[in-house]
Amino acid sequence: MVILAKTSGLTGWCRCLCSLVLWLVLAMPAVATPTVDLGAGDRVVSLEREWAFQPGDDPSWAAPDFDDSAWPLLHVPGAWG
Repeated sequence: MVILAKTSGLTGWCRCLCSLVLWLVLAMPAVATPTVDLGAGDRVVSLEREWAFQPGDDPSWAAPDFDDSAWPLLHVPGAWG
């Protein structure tokens, strides 16, 4: 014996709504997350801290023993101006 049950209108409405939501989710473009391809020996370094900052460019500033203690400190993240 087979019993047939009549489905209510709400069930059909829910099925339609679920299908629509699923279609919208699948149709949305994927949001790309920025990634960094790190090779062997590479690492990610946070720049968030205090940095000695002086506008300009002088090759002597690149010397490992250069004294930048009189330079103003810049807080990163923060304003550059």
